[in-house]
Amino acid sequence: MSPTPALIGPTRLILDVTDVGGDQVPGAVVSIEGIPEEPSARGGRHRIAENQGAGRYVVTDFDLDVGGRWTLAVTVTDSLGNTVTRAFPVSVFGGP
Repeated sequence: MSPTPALIGPTRLILDVTDVGGDQVPGAVVSIEGIPEEPSARGGRHRIAENQGAGRYVVTDFDLDVGGRWTLAVTVTDSLGNTVTRAFPVSVFGGP
């Protein structure tokens, strides 16, 4: 994440995606859903990450618009349609 620690506002998410052997996942689609513990009026966020090559995926402006605890659910779908989802807890700082 950039900034680190996460602050309220646009955040850059950088994900390195590999299989269990540490190899790239050919043709992967990576999506991220952000779910704040205290939902704002807009609710959760969902974005598709851009493939940067070499297994790196980036979302340049993921909107973390409220402070507090969030869960980032990252779903990787390979070229055969197999999916894996992992949840990552994140604390977002800032605000009144």
